[in-house]
Amino acid sequence: MDSTISRRRSDSDTASELNLDAGAARSRSGSALRPLVAACLGLAALLCAFSASADEGDFARRGPYFGVGASRAMNTFEHTFDDAVPVAGVSVSDTWGLNARAGYQFARWFSTELEYEFLDGFGVRAAGVRVAELTTHAITVNAKFSIPAGRFQPYLLVGLGVIVPDIEDKSFVDFSADNAPAGRLGLGVDFYATRNVTLCLGFESIVNGARVKSRVSGISDESHGLNYVALQLGLAFHF
Repeated sequence: MDSTISRRRSDSDTASELNLDAGAARSRSGSALRPLVAACLGLAALLCAFSASADEGDFARRGPYFGVGASRAMNTFEHTFDDAVPVAGVSVSDTWGLNARAGYQFARWFSTELEYEFLDGFGVRAAGVRVAELTTHAITVNAKFSIPAGRFQPYLLVGLGVIVPDIEDKSFVDFSADNAPAGRLGLGVDFYATRNVTLCLGFESIVNGARVKSRVSGISDESHGLNYVALQLGLAFHF
């Protein structure tokens, strides 16, 4: 009987020791895994931060670019022709055109560019008759200020340059227009479809004091200003 009790106690002690050894092993294993898990999490966080930083830099990196687009121009100079033409019922139609620009991004938030905008076919009517067609060429040097917010980057631009108008007579009124200094103000947003290609949408206004002169049956008159606002849509390519 005593030997049986002794064997049971021995078996119980052995089982307890095995359980203690297993628990210690699990504890040592868990302790060894914790630094590894922490290191993996830290590395993942570091890689994510580096990736986000690289993407932000790529979407606003320094370098040259050029762009082309279409313009829908809405004239705000109808009063100029109304004042310059001694005939009632003067109206001016809106028109389409093209724009192009080449620039350099010096910082994530700042770039400069040379912009050219061509607008063809502002139709001028007086007394129900088409009397002229106005074409304009606007060339400005712009300073562009962007908000580097990832793929979508709102911007403000201001520029100075010149407007070159060309008026083709169509009827009984003789027109002429002078070149003049011009200012440009624009608001818009650039969407980075890729790191090198952006879709550009913006509104730009041209302000100037160009002189428009007319002559009808020996009577001359003149007025100033060929201001307009253009909706622009285009693509830009970054290098």
